[in-house]
Amino acid sequence: SFRRDFAGVKTLNHGIGPDITFTRTGTATYFDATGTLTTATADTPRFDHNPVTLESRGLLIEEGRTNSLPNSQMSGAVTGSAGTAPTGWQISGNANGLTRTITTGSINGFNYIDVNLVGTITGGPINLLFDPQATTAGYTASSGQTWTSSCYFALTGGAFPTSSSPVIRISERNSSNSTIASTNISISTATSTLSRFSGTRTLNQATTAEVTLDIRVDSVPDGASVDFTLRIAAPQLEQGAFATSYIPTTNAAVTRGADVAVVTPISSFVTQTGDESLFAEFSAYTYGATGSFPRIVQLDQGSTNTERYSHTIVQSASNVFITYSVNNVGQFSANSSPTYSLNSTAKTASGIAFNNARHAFNGVLIGADDTSITLRTSQNTHLQIGNDKGTGIFLNGHIRKIAYWPRRLTNAQLQALTT
Repeated sequence: SFRRDFAGVKTLNHGIGPDITFTRTGTATYFDATGTLTTATADTPRFDHNPVTLESRGLLIEEGRTNSLPNSQMSGAVTGSAGTAPTGWQISGNANGLTRTITTGSINGFNYIDVNLVGTITGGPINLLFDPQATTAGYTASSGQTWTSSCYFALTGGAFPTSSSPVIRISERNSSNSTIASTNISISTATSTLSRFSGTRTLNQATTAEVTLDIRVDSVPDGASVDFTLRIAAPQLEQGAFATSYIPTTNAAVTRGADVAVVTPISSFVTQTGDESLFAEFSAYTYGATGSFPRIVQLDQGSTNTERYSHTIVQSASNVFITYSVNNVGQFSANSSPTYSLNSTAKTASGIAFNNARHAFNGVLIGADDTSITLRTSQNTHLQIGNDKGTGIFLNGHIRKIAYWPRRLTNAQLQALTT
């Protein structure tokens, strides 16, 4: 009685069942069918694609995030020798025996700069800097927070100097702007293809007041021959345990709101008796933060989980978990086996009836029929797509297909749906 195929049709409302309401504050990026980075306006869903294979991945659902770097689009950069660094950036230039050339450009929707450094190092060892926040002391942070940095790189010419360490660095600073601890994310495997590198740091210094990001090629020795061209695009520094989709900035930090997709009311298609079945085909790029349970699809009462029927990813076990609760008491739960592998497409389906429930995952029936099910007595009012109650614990991934039946499908049907 409800069905959507987001990967195939790539519109929000089609198939069977009432319309989906979609909201998101601010613009957001995604890859279109040509693999080009594209911007969706506020309250517009993103039907995303794999930028390499061009496969349609379905409806992208993410939590809200802020890119703290003020000029990730590298505005103000000027092509030339030595050229001009982007506004607010610092880039190593014509010193220590080196000559710098900056080139600006755009590829597949990304603004980029190419920085060519060539020469023989004098006065080394030195660190070559590509600092996107040189004119900013740092971003307010505190011990215990987790931050993630990411950036797209390509080594379009030459090679990194021998014995050097090309990295993205996340640093903790105290209130005096002194670095007190840091984490390096290696970019030594960068190739000629623009690819994203990311890493995280949980801040652990008692005096931490700020967090910073910089890109650097460390410890280039005296007398070393240097000749490489590094392409840089879409740097991002965000508070959270994983990297989310790129958030462009030009002169200040920018926040992308959460993607909220919900159907309400659902009385036109949800069973009144309690017999029901849920199906989803999905992918996720993270298991979520520690202790979280990212939602794939969920029936609930809007502001409460007292009556809930959901398919969830369990962060601690890396599997898909089915929950059916009545008056906040779990009646049915099942963990998928095998586990779910990030960035892979998976299918999950379950059926609920009085004293009869079962779960199937990727063509495997999980466990045995649960014969001790009490059905709900009050009506669910919301179908949440990739989130919990519309307020949190977002999937951070893609919904390819979803479906609902007002009856308990047979075990054979559940298995067939997920094969």
